[in-house]
Amino acid sequence: MAWFEDPSGSLGIEEVQRAPFVAGIIPCSGGFSPSTHWFRLRVAPSADGSPLHLRVGPNFLDEVVLYAPDPARPGHWRQSRLGDRHRFAERELLSIVPGFQLPPFTTETTLYLRVRSSSAMILVAEAVTPRVAAEHDILLHGSSLAFLVLMLVMLAWAIGNWVEDRDPVLTIFVGVQLVFSVQVFALGGFLAALAPSAWPQLADQAMNLSAVLATFAVLILNRALLKPCGLPAVGARTLDALLWLLPVLLLLLVAGYTQQALKASALLMFAVVLVSPVLVL
Repeated sequence: MAWFEDPSGSLGIEEVQRAPFVAGIIPCSGGFSPSTHWFRLRVAPSADGSPLHLRVGPNFLDEVVLYAPDPARPGHWRQSRLGDRHRFAERELLSIVPGFQLPPFTTETTLYLRVRSSSAMILVAEAVTPRVAAEHDILLHGSSLAFLVLMLVMLAWAIGNWVEDRDPVLTIFVGVQLVFSVQVFALGGFLAALAPSAWPQLADQAMNLSAVLATFAVLILNRALLKPCGLPAVGARTLDALLWLLPVLLLLLVAGYTQQALKASALLMFAVVLVSPVLVL
């Protein structure tokens, strides 16, 4: 695998083929970036000549465009696209794991992926036979659903205990579990599959919103948990001040500055987890 960053986002496949790609490995991570990223993959044909599926992820990538040689028109490229801003029904492979049906080929073939995303730039890709893809789907669906069920069981437990004693910490924990349950559901690809065709961006918007809310849910929960541990007044004021960033990040999301909001939210989450224990020392 090799990758190339196009800061302008304007290059086409003809220019990109001549671009200076840098060797890399999969999974590939590039952090938050407004650039368009191109990935060059060399895929060998299957041992038995069966067709291949190119599975890509994670599910929160906004748009992934595959450029594959067109067997009907030598020298031309066939384009296919998917992402959490596109309709699920338009995917070539109806799976919660984004993927493409590769055209048949008998020798090693070069493919290009053009990736744009407002969230962190991470790419995972594998070319497998349909049978292997189905096996991977079963394992992924099972593990994702098991984790989601665990989250919902914890949520039900918290609600049951809250009904009995109305503990303020449990109230916060219920909200935290709700936010993270939505996030897990979206990250697993289930929300994209259920999004109405008239609103394909639902999964993307829900994932972005849950990412921002999760940061502040953790912040509020940390404050509630640290208070009985002797959280000093300056520490409480520090955490309270950080809460005022919530409306700012929500406004950034509404205004279309999604990447800036997600980057600030990720940095804030890191700071909260790192600094919260220090505040009680």
